[in-house]
Amino acid sequence: MTTPGDLEKDLKHSTTTATELGIATGHVTNDKGADGVLQYAAAEAVKVDEATNKRLLWAIDIHVMPWLCGLYVLQFLDKGVLSYAGVMGLQQETNMTSFQYSWLGSIYYVGYMFAVPVHNRLMQRFPPSKHIAVCEYMIKDLQV
Repeated sequence: MTTPGDLEKDLKHSTTTATELGIATGHVTNDKGADGVLQYAAAEAVKVDEATNKRLLWAIDIHVMPWLCGLYVLQFLDKGVLSYAGVMGLQQETNMTSFQYSWLGSIYYVGYMFAVPVHNRLMQRFPPSKHIAVCEYMIKDLQV
């Protein structure tokens, strides 16, 4: 079995160094063709003290968590209303087959599956303020 001491001895006797291989510890040495995310990920970590960390976590919890909870409630209500509508006769009133009715709950996720990768790439490519403004403008125009 190899011990850490044996590995260190092997590394000391190695003829190739990390710099010769183009490998640095914690930094990107060759960023040709690399995007900003790679450069950001390779940068040194920011040191945050415990008090600042708690304050930051509290601020995120106050601003983000209500939105997430609200969205989860709306998603639950959407699924629940569809179930209640099925019991109350939606399928018969709209002359839907059982196959068409089963698609009502799934069609949102099919669109979501195709739109999210595009949306994520656009968020990486453009400033978030511009991208969100364009999305809001498009949503406003779709609401007739």
